[in-house]
Amino acid sequence: MSLLFPSLQSYYLQGRNRTRLAPFLRATVNWNRASVPDERAIVPYFYDPSTTYLWYNVTYTKEVLTVDGKRFIMVMTLQPDFHLKFAERWAYACLLDETRRGRGVSLTRLSALTGLNRSRNLPGVLRTLERLELAHVADGQWWADQPSTSQAVYDRESNKEHWWERLRYFKVYRRAPGNALTPMQNAVYCLLAAKKPVRTRAGLSKILRINRTTVSRALAKLEALGLIDQFRRPLPLGAEKLLWWETDQRKAKRTEAWQEVTELFAGLIQQLEGAWPEHGWRQQWRTIVTACQGVGYKAKETGDLLADACNELQLLRRCGELLRAVPNLVKLAEQGTERNRRSGKWRGSSFGAFRAKVKDWVEDVKSHKKGVG
Repeated sequence: MSLLFPSLQSYYLQGRNRTRLAPFLRATVNWNRASVPDERAIVPYFYDPSTTYLWYNVTYTKEVLTVDGKRFIMVMTLQPDFHLKFAERWAYACLLDETRRGRGVSLTRLSALTGLNRSRNLPGVLRTLERLELAHVADGQWWADQPSTSQAVYDRESNKEHWWERLRYFKVYRRAPGNALTPMQNAVYCLLAAKKPVRTRAGLSKILRINRTTVSRALAKLEALGLIDQFRRPLPLGAEKLLWWETDQRKAKRTEAWQEVTELFAGLIQQLEGAWPEHGWRQQWRTIVTACQGVGYKAKETGDLLADACNELQLLRRCGELLRAVPNLVKLAEQGTERNRRSGKWRGSSFGAFRAKVKDWVEDVKSHKKGVG
């Protein structure tokens, strides 16, 4: 590979992605994520007629979850032998989204949520859901009912209280007024923009239970609107297109709170970068934020805990070692708390266990039980 692709050798050092570079040529492209964090390579190629080789030009685009932070609806995963049309599945998802908030929904409201015509499409869809015992009407309000295990896939290991919390599902983000996508096209886009994206037509067709021709039309529409590239990967959205989806105000507030904590630690990160730049401290801080957000820790409490710990440690190297240890401490705290959740002893967050582990770590360092300078 070094002979054919000298320009790529410095970029692709580690990884396991096998990419088709040309119809008649395969090569293992190894991606060094540490050298270019949060980015991915798009490799367009052209044929040089003077040789028998393909020469490549490497460009980069930012890899972002384009609809992250928007409000979403849970679309349940169906059992292989249970069939619902997309419109019926989407209507049930919207009903469930309202039911889990403790409220029913009128026909007019459901029409607005689903995008289905109130007179032509929605009545037939609701009759099907009612016949399958997935929905019922009471006092003019429609409610979602619990699907059976022959209809939906449940997480067997989950001990959560409500049945809808135990359902397997994928996220479809809520369309805002002015969104140019149909509900089906929006579902395709959300699967492409997921943390574990589905890229193939066969995969999209299987998950959404629609035929591949419909998937191809949806992909063509998304590409025409500039939402995805030719490789079916989401493109960064402009300010106007970001308004196509409803914003989750609570998540926006949490993001803002974490940004304030990040600014609080900016000085420490800058000092660490100056002293030991090889450790990638900015990336380490992003890892900390992701780990803490993933288990539901509040920004202010976490920031105060880490700030107090750094004040006790005093030495810059010790503070750096603490930041490197935090993701693992979060993991250990969550594992211990999960055992208590399963036994019914605790239902809350693991932050209390995390606080104890941080304090124990600090005490061990101060008493020289850990080899930190």
